[in-house]
Amino acid sequence: MNLPIPDDYTYLDHTIVVPAAGVIVDVDVEIVDLRHPADDYLEISLRGPDGTEIELSFYNGDGADFIHTVFDDEADTDIWDGVPPFTGRFRPEDPLSIFDGLDQQGDWTLRIRDEGSGYIGVLNQWAVIITVLESCSTSTFQRVVIANDGSLGAVTFLGNAQVNGDMAVQANARLEMGTKDLIVGGALSNSGDIRQTKVVNAAADVGFFATGGYGGVLLNANGLDLGSTTVSIRGNQDCTAVAGETVRRCFDLAPANATGRNATVTFFFAGSEIPPGQSCAALNAYRWDGSRWAGLALDPGYGTAGRTCGGDPQSVRVQNVAAFSRFVLRAGGPAAPLVAIGRDASGDTELSWTHDPANSGGYEVWWSNAPFFAPGDAGAQKATLPAPTHTFTHTGVAGQNLYYLALGLQGAAWASSHSNRTGRFWFTLTPGTP
Repeated sequence: MNLPIPDDYTYLDHTIVVPAAGVIVDVDVEIVDLRHPADDYLEISLRGPDGTEIELSFYNGDGADFIHTVFDDEADTDIWDGVPPFTGRFRPEDPLSIFDGLDQQGDWTLRIRDEGSGYIGVLNQWAVIITVLESCSTSTFQRVVIANDGSLGAVTFLGNAQVNGDMAVQANARLEMGTKDLIVGGALSNSGDIRQTKVVNAAADVGFFATGGYGGVLLNANGLDLGSTTVSIRGNQDCTAVAGETVRRCFDLAPANATGRNATVTFFFAGSEIPPGQSCAALNAYRWDGSRWAGLALDPGYGTAGRTCGGDPQSVRVQNVAAFSRFVLRAGGPAAPLVAIGRDASGDTELSWTHDPANSGGYEVWWSNAPFFAPGDAGAQKATLPAPTHTFTHTGVAGQNLYYLALGLQGAAWASSHSNRTGRFWFTLTPGTP
């Protein structure tokens, strides 16, 4: 190159362009040939693609030249302890590890400034040696536990991961697999949040966290393109505001093409995640459509009536899924919400709600003068309405202050709990006001 080093306190900048992207795991710099009679006049630094600049050598040496000088964080000798022409490996003034984790793509600039006078130098050759994470590589672990003490964000795998033993994602922790694959030879357990992204565009099942006996989710686009799809699974935790209302495994499916589809989805779960009073044989899947939990159509050709029960993981399969958002599993499903309540001129209470076709058993309307009552409490009364009735007029209650609760029924097997999130609400009514 034969690039002169100015003798006027200004920088010689020379740039090497790295065209390919890649996550940096190590950076070394070699000054192959730099000629200068007074090395202790020289300041040498490296600037990375993101603008970060570190010092390699600052006024070091009592002699001439840098010849095959390698700056390496793992070297045994600091550069200030070296002797010109500094042939060998030396730790730089600042650690090169500051670049680890960044993208290698872009301009890498070696900067040299002569802060003395009377000497002329020249840079003939230099190199930046970058080691990047291989995107197709697989990291192997014997056992993995991902915990969160409150200060940790998501744990992200930048490559495929293979865990020979067990893998546990503990409460409040989050695992981000991105588009990478995970293989767990032992048991995969999840009490936090696990996420994975895959392309789903064919008539075949695509598995998300279908490893380690966890099951996860199987998604089949049935020939329609869902595109890049991210699946999030929260395990061993309530999916609504009411403890024990749903299976304690919560699903969020977010494909790039989220409407007008015809997908088949299989949701897996452990028997220990089924709440008391519910059973696998009565479960269905429900999707939040923005105003209510809408029941989905079970696949009658899968297992027994769309369910596989018994040994873990157990599962529910639904078909004709046309839109995507949050999904829950429940025997009977959360009730349709009350959408209007008031009193007419005579003091009668009028209630209405959205009918959910899944509630084939109709509805119960309960009332009591005690706030936050539960069905069957002392003093609570009810009216039973056949489907698809979704209105109720309570006569003869003028002047009374009552609380109401509307429950959807899907046959005799559904025993609903109360909630103020999924659609069962209490309302205090002041006499004479709507």
